[in-house]
Amino acid sequence: MASPAPNLSQLLRGVRCVVLGAALLRAAAYLSALAGAITVTLSLFSLEPVPAGLVGALRLVFFLGAGAILVWHVALPVFRWSPTPRLARFIEQKAHAAPLELVGAVQFERSLQRADGEDVGISLELARAHVERMVAWLAGVRRWRLVEARRLWLACGTWLVVCVAVVAAAVLVSQDLRRAASLLLSPPRVAAEERTPSPIGDIRLIYHYPAYTGRPDRLLDGTDGAILALPGTEVEIDATCDRELGRAELRLGELRLPLRIQDRHLSGRLLVMSEGGYRFALEDRSGRTLFEDRLRPVRLELDQPPRVELRQPADDLTRRADEGVDLQFDARDDFGLSRVRLVWRVAGREERQGEKVLRQLSGERSARYGVRWELAGHDFRPGERVQFYVEAQDNDTVRGPKSGRSASRTINIFSPEAQRRETSRLAREAWEEMITLLSIALELDPSVRLPDVTGEEALGAMLRGLRGLDERLAQLWQRTRNDAASATLHRALARIRAGLRRQLDGFSYQELRPDDEAEGRVLRVRRVWRMGEGSLVGLEPDRQILVRRLEMDVLYLEDLLERERIQDLERLAEELEATRQRLQRLLEEYRRAPSDEMRRRIEAEMAALRAQLEALRARQAEVAQLRDEYLNPQALQKALERADMGSALERLERLFREGQLDSALAELERLGRQSRDFRAEVAQALAHFGERRYRELAAAIARLRGEITELTAAQRRLLESTGQLRERQLRALSRHSVQGLREAMRRLRALLRSLRESLGKLRQEELGHFAQQDLEAARRQAELLDPLLEAGEVARSLEVARELSQSADHLKESLAADLAAARRFEPQQVRLLEPQLGHAQEAQKLARLVEEGLRRLVPDPKDMLSAPDQQLLERLARDQRDLAQRLRRAQAEFERMNQQAPLFGRDMLGGARRAGKRMDGAAGELSRKNAPGAYPLEQSALAELEKLDRAMQQSCRRGSAGGGEGMPLPMGAEGDGEDGEGMDEGGPGGRMSREEVEVPRPEDFEPPDRLRRELLEGMKDPVPPDFEAQVRRYYQEIVR
Repeated sequence: MASPAPNLSQLLRGVRCVVLGAALLRAAAYLSALAGAITVTLSLFSLEPVPAGLVGALRLVFFLGAGAILVWHVALPVFRWSPTPRLARFIEQKAHAAPLELVGAVQFERSLQRADGEDVGISLELARAHVERMVAWLAGVRRWRLVEARRLWLACGTWLVVCVAVVAAAVLVSQDLRRAASLLLSPPRVAAEERTPSPIGDIRLIYHYPAYTGRPDRLLDGTDGAILALPGTEVEIDATCDRELGRAELRLGELRLPLRIQDRHLSGRLLVMSEGGYRFALEDRSGRTLFEDRLRPVRLELDQPPRVELRQPADDLTRRADEGVDLQFDARDDFGLSRVRLVWRVAGREERQGEKVLRQLSGERSARYGVRWELAGHDFRPGERVQFYVEAQDNDTVRGPKSGRSASRTINIFSPEAQRRETSRLAREAWEEMITLLSIALELDPSVRLPDVTGEEALGAMLRGLRGLDERLAQLWQRTRNDAASATLHRALARIRAGLRRQLDGFSYQELRPDDEAEGRVLRVRRVWRMGEGSLVGLEPDRQILVRRLEMDVLYLEDLLERERIQDLERLAEELEATRQRLQRLLEEYRRAPSDEMRRRIEAEMAALRAQLEALRARQAEVAQLRDEYLNPQALQKALERADMGSALERLERLFREGQLDSALAELERLGRQSRDFRAEVAQALAHFGERRYRELAAAIARLRGEITELTAAQRRLLESTGQLRERQLRALSRHSVQGLREAMRRLRALLRSLRESLGKLRQEELGHFAQQDLEAARRQAELLDPLLEAGEVARSLEVARELSQSADHLKESLAADLAAARRFEPQQVRLLEPQLGHAQEAQKLARLVEEGLRRLVPDPKDMLSAPDQQLLERLARDQRDLAQRLRRAQAEFERMNQQAPLFGRDMLGGARRAGKRMDGAAGELSRKNAPGAYPLEQSALAELEKLDRAMQQSCRRGSAGGGEGMPLPMGAEGDGEDGEGMDEGGPGGRMSREEVEVPRPEDFEPPDRLRRELLEGMKDPVPPDFEAQVRRYYQEIVR
């Protein structure tokens, strides 16, 4: 009898059993794999008793993993496939059936079972036919195709891998594997029995430190076995046991070290490399094993890395690429140093880095050295930032050298271009501050000043502006002092600042002269302003002078800064040409002997050439913004475009990459011609810069330069003629017989000794400032005069005696002034100064006697010269006076031009005055028929004229000054605006004024009640006798 056909529900239950069985099989495989993996892991720790915490953690991992496996591989499949429709949908997806056919058959079967003759709204025949068709289809589907084979194979593979690991552990450590399994399945039990004490005691440790430490061996008796040692230390362990042993060993993790047994003494060696602990494993003679449950710690003593301190440089610094840096460093280590090196890198260019060994050491624990690091040879480029530090390495031979480094420093490679741009920016700020001060001075005009602004407020505002501008100009002047590229700007700043300081000085001090002296000494007293008709008396003229000076300085400085922009173009073009020439030499060398290093250098020079070309274009764009009244900026733009150096450089790079070196050299030569053409255009623009504004001034300077050149030539011819007459006059003097010359010289030397004794009695520390200077000069001249008298040099002795007499006169005057001031204000000083004045008067008397004695020894010049020579001297005297008159006219022209632009410094103006005074003195000596006396004065005048002529010629070569066109440039010494102040060019015996000039502050100018108190204090200041009348009248007028 045939078995009944299965219905759809039976087939679906069979499928459910298959897929759920596969899920259970996967869960079983994963569970057994997890258990095996954790058991093998525990077996690795079973060589030592495993801490309960670790066992608990692994058990927790096992149970959490098992729960996750059961949920994922059992609970979720049951939940997923228990509903028949879900299972039907799963079968459709796996068997690739038409969607919802099997699900529909399940629904139709349920409807057929519920129908039982009722109308269910469907065709029962069709439903039954569909169910039968799906039963036939499902019966033909192979069940294994419905199982997720990939996941099943993955679970079985994992199980096989873990099985192999378990079998290996069972072979190698079977006892440990069983113990691990028991630990996993049952929680560790705490032994209830009392632990027996360790049989090991009296442990002695001997440390043998690594050789690099230099430490001697160390012995520790009676320890508990704890070890604290450096890595690489060999520890010798000696211990005593309380019983006879057959075998003993140390267990340090997986490491087992056998111990030597002698009676009850154990000994062995342990090399310490890491932290941990060790135990004694013992076996007595009966075979009983004793395993210590106490872990004796092994800890590492730290070997600290070296400490490095970079003492110099203490901060970041700026250096040129060809300069050096002085380094001072201090390196220390607890055991010893092996080497110290310098490590550097270029910021922003990671490929540019390097190192240099500074010192190789041999285990010194400290090292302090100073070395010089030469930057040349590292190919540092202007504008780069080089970061560096000093690194020290110790001599650790166990774990390898450890390093310590110092703090980093930065070297800013000096960039002339960046320096010029920064200087130009600061100069522009100073120019803007000058404009601000000019606006303040213009607003203080009484005709436009606000009524609520008092005279004191107006003066204070001007002084604050002047003082702030002076400080800014001083900083900028100092910045440009050593910059050759800014020499012209430096001179202009010196001239402008000197003029403003004189204005500031005029607001603060009043100059007074003795009644009987139109020229000569000047006494400076503090200027006290007084009110009159609502304003300060005398302020308006000074304000107007300040306005005129500021207007001139503002216009000239603006033009000079614009000219500097064009000059920067010229400098950049010259730098580009220098780079091109270096590149040409490198290409020629590369063509003869190619190498990778030479190729790298060529590529670096090409990159530098491109960077310079970009900088040239950027600066040209700035020049294009200049006003057309200076030059035609579009002409420079077109010149740069005609040069087309960028395209030439691109062709050069392409030819070099392609290896066409001859064509590359030809292209480089073409680039050179383009560069030269552009530089010629820039030079032309520079030469004609500002010619419309300064045409008349430039022409006047050209005429003045010609006049100075002619004056210099005429003075040189005059000096030659005077020199010839001087030689004849001196020969005649040497032939002239003077009765008792030797005896006269002996008497004069005796007078000179008395003079020097008088000067020696003066105590310099008790003298005033000017008296000290006069005393030093007199002593120096007396010392010089003695050997001249001994040699019988009458003429030269007379010259020195004149200077000595003048110094003695100045000394006596200075002491007399000091004594008068002491009698008035410091009576206690009178007793000290009176004897000093007596010694000075005695010295003055003796100096005059020496001078008069020498004059008597010199015969009348007329007796030593022929009539033609005397006529020639008269003509030379007239010529000298004429030259002096021409120089004075030139000096007036200097002053007039300086009112239009700050061109001539104090050195040039003072030089012209000094030359004129020397000429007047020479003319007087020539009139007295004294050619030897006129000759040194003519020499000094010629030297001053040559300095003037040289300064004007140099200025003409620097720019267009004196060239008849273009903007005139400042002339003279670069620092004369500072160093030339306060000089009295009064001829021989002239004195430098060293009086400190206080720059007034705005708070010095206060309301009238404060001014009156200051006036009373000022009247108490000491006054030299010759100035008493002038000072008295000055204060009386202020009081009125």
